Amino acid sequence: MKEIRKMKDRSELKNIIRIANKVFDDASNINENASADSIPGWDSMGNLNLIIALEEEYDIEFDDEDLVKMNSIKKIHKVIINKVND
Repeated sequence: MKEIRKMKDRSELKNIIRIANKVFDDASNINENASADSIPGWDSMGNLNLIIALEEEYDIEFDDEDLVKMNSIKKIHKVIINKVND
């Protein structure tokens, strides 16, 4: 069972990276270690566009506590996995 969850988590990570690539139009630099510091365009407006795209993709809403944490792809992945699995 744990192996199946890992595969799903990895699939979701790839999906988050795909969405970030689309939002930031930067297929070369975005990976699981990317953050607001490493991606040009990940400013306040870029962040808003990313959050909206993720909320639409996963049919979820992020609260203020989530948004404060979501400053890297890894952290976004963790927040989404926790929200989807609740």
